[in-house]
Formats: sequence, structure tokens, C-alpha cells
Amino acid sequence: PDPEANHLVITWEGLTNDVQIVPTGQPHERKLIERVFHVEFYRGGDEFYPRDEWYEEVGHRWEQRETVIKTDLE
Repeated sequence: PDPEANHLVITWEGLTNDVQIVPTGQPHERKLIERVFHVEFYRGGDEFYPRDEWYEEVGHRWEQRETVIKTDLE
């Protein structure tokens, strides 16, 4: 990670098969609705004392992500 970053979020996709494909009303477009898992970490410490750095898990959550994809289907 960036040495100046204090907040880190790791996102996992594809942990579930819960994916919905929804038409958007536009030709050649589909919307994917899927669940992703986020884990958030906070990095403590000081830039002057890099050996004193530590990571603490702040929280985790499931989130629904919507992605519009272009297809050649009608």
C-alpha cells in the first residue's frame, strides 16, 4: 500500500452466485446487480516511525454493486 495511506478497503467480488441481469431499456445494454464484500482497515503509526505502524480492522459489510455492460444482444 501507499506509505501515506491511512485507510485501506479490500473488495472481494464473486463470492456468491447472486447476480441479477436487468435490461436498462436502452438497446445493447444490460445492468448487472451483484453482491460484493468490503473489509476496511485503518493504519495507525507515524511517518517518522514506520516500525510502529499497525493495521486495525474497522469494519466489514456486504454491498450491492450495479454495473452497466454493453452487449450485442437486443
